[in-house]
Amino acid sequence: MEEGRALLSGVQAVVRLAMDQRRSDIEAGLDTGGFITGYPGSPLAGLDLELTRRIELLAGLGIVHRPGLNEELAATAVAGSQLSMGQPDHTKDGVFAIWYGKAPGLDRASDAFRHGNLMGTGPHSGVLVCVGDDPQAKSSSVPSSSEPTLFALAMPILTPADPQEILELGLHGFALSRASGLWVGLRIPATVADSTQSVELSSTRVRPLPPDIEFNGSPFVHQVSAQLLGAKLIELESSLYGARLEIARRYGIANGLNRVTAKSKGDTLGIVAAGSTYLEVLRALERIGVSSSDLAHAGVRLLKISMPYPLDEDLVREFATGLDEIMVVEDKRPFVETLLKSALCGEVSAPRVVGKRDQTGQALVPFTGEVVASTLAPLLADRILLHRDVSAVREWRARERPRNIAPLPLVRGAYFCSGCPHSTSVKVPDGTYVGSGSGCHGLAIQMDPRQ
Repeated sequence: MEEGRALLSGVQAVVRLAMDQRRSDIEAGLDTGGFITGYPGSPLAGLDLELTRRIELLAGLGIVHRPGLNEELAATAVAGSQLSMGQPDHTKDGVFAIWYGKAPGLDRASDAFRHGNLMGTGPHSGVLVCVGDDPQAKSSSVPSSSEPTLFALAMPILTPADPQEILELGLHGFALSRASGLWVGLRIPATVADSTQSVELSSTRVRPLPPDIEFNGSPFVHQVSAQLLGAKLIELESSLYGARLEIARRYGIANGLNRVTAKSKGDTLGIVAAGSTYLEVLRALERIGVSSSDLAHAGVRLLKISMPYPLDEDLVREFATGLDEIMVVEDKRPFVETLLKSALCGEVSAPRVVGKRDQTGQALVPFTGEVVASTLAPLLADRILLHRDVSAVREWRARERPRNIAPLPLVRGAYFCSGCPHSTSVKVPDGTYVGSGSGCHGLAIQMDPRQ
């Protein structure tokens, strides 16, 4: 289908995104090619399988999928796709590329990403780095959140909240990459990758607005280069942290990627959240009796972040005007919180900013696990009541009591799911000991040793 509605998972939406980008290019009169590569791992573990299932559809649009032997080689191949336009025998106007992998893959391939982003992208090419994050370590050996790593690599970051936003922010990501000459990170946590949603299909749903590309008095167009030596290297670094990131910031502003979703004159408390965490904030507010129509009465103002880096600091300052306090809600480390505090530093009458810790230094939004509505609800209720007596919230808080969950009386042994390849694919020599990570391999620890 090219138009209409369809049920898509987050993983399927990534495949659909590549198809939509190619159709958008065709409509614009561009003869582009698509290149997708990466290394499988939960929560994007099924992406390579989904790409294989749609191989004929992809091939018909000129999109090539080549799984990587590892994450670094895949990232290096993506860098090569961006260099191809500089070859005399190139046959396309540009190549848009998608790298996929989980957060540990981003870590181990960071050198390849650093080189690729420095080299850059062309005006009709573009790169999306789709990172699968696992904040609760459901299928990973360590919990993960990739914003600090993407920030360190100087990649703009986009944070879709659901499959629909993967389609929309993904198209923005390619347009942003082309305009700025940067690789763009698309953070897809497990809750987004695993979710399903009825989405609106259309390659024309997103109409990117070009940013102002004038820099130092003249239009800036990045020239992709692998000449990472001498004066050219200094030139690439200068453009990376100068013109390119500035153009990326302007793109986010021109296209309203971050927006104030609720605001009234008497607001006292601002809540800031990015991606799927923003949806958890809405669910938590509903749970404590504050619907969208009650926000003004509760004195709550909302800012939804879809592009945390580079952050639109002017929007942050405008959002903060008149507030007594801003609460930043996010997983793991205080990434958005730190950027927001930087934007407000030195501002006269800036509101207090809390997040991972409150105004007394006590723990507030958890550093561990994943922020969900059930744990967030009492925290939001307390912050609202600190600023305003809202009867519905006060009554909910009075009713809410900690629940002790009793263990089930039955114990079921662990065993592989029917057809799981991990039950037969991993063999070690007799008499040896091996370490086991999370996921299917971890089941072996709890199973009958004779098996």
